[in-house]
Amino acid sequence: MCELSYNSTYQDSIKASPFEIAYGYESNMIKKVNSWDLEDNKYSPNAEEFVRREPPRTEREMLARINELSGIGGWSEEPGKEKTYDVFWKDCDQTLARKVPERIFNQADLSLRQSLMYNAKLIQEHEQV
Repeated sequence: MCELSYNSTYQDSIKASPFEIAYGYESNMIKKVNSWDLEDNKYSPNAEEFVRREPPRTEREMLARINELSGIGGWSEEPGKEKTYDVFWKDCDQTLARKVPERIFNQADLSLRQSLMYNAKLIQEHEQV
């Protein structure tokens, strides 16, 4: 389905694209791609990985997407303040965590909450050793 060919010399690679990709005949397809255009975060064999959503910012967005939680990075229990969780969201950059108040976190399905808390406590135990 696709064929890759590499230009053999340094001079050739300066003059022309180092790779040529042939997908079969389609008149409007790009025929040549430079290797520096092929970045991991830009191209992926899985089309769903192309789309990175933003984590919810408002409480209303959090409630709408509450069952899209994928992990807990930490939590805070300050006296006199509501308990908050730093959570990660599905289909979002996993380096971004958002603070979610406990009253919103408790709106998630029970099995999801239990699973996330179990995993977070396991990780916390191993980090403290």
